[in-house]
Amino acid sequence: NRFTYPSNSPYANQSGFLGNLNDEHEEALEKLQQRLIEGHIEISKLASHTLHPTLLLLRYLRANSFSVEKTFKHIQENVRWRQEVNAQNNNFAQKTKTTKDNKTTY
Repeated sequence: NRFTYPSNSPYANQSGFLGNLNDEHEEALEKLQQRLIEGHIEISKLASHTLHPTLLLLRYLRANSFSVEKTFKHIQENVRWRQEVNAQNNNFAQKTKTTKDNKTTY
C-alpha cells in the first residue's frame, strides 16, 4: 500500500496524503478500514471511477478531519445515496437534456 507522489506534485509534502501520513493518520486509516470490513461496506460502492481504495479512504478522512466515526457515517450515507439513485448503473451524462432556452436539466 506504499505510494508516494512525485516530488513536483502539490500533494508530495502535504500532511494527510499517502506518503506523508503521521501516526494519527495511519491509525485512523487502519481503524476506518476495519470498521468498513465489520460493517460489510464495499469500497467499490463509493465511486464509479478507479481511484485506488486507500486514496479514496484518505480523501474521505481528510474531509472529516480524520475522525473515524464521522468518516464512517459519511461513507454510509454516500453508499446509501448511491444505492437509492442506482449511481453505479446510471450514466448521469446521458440523462441530461438541453431545453429550448438552452438550460440543462437532469
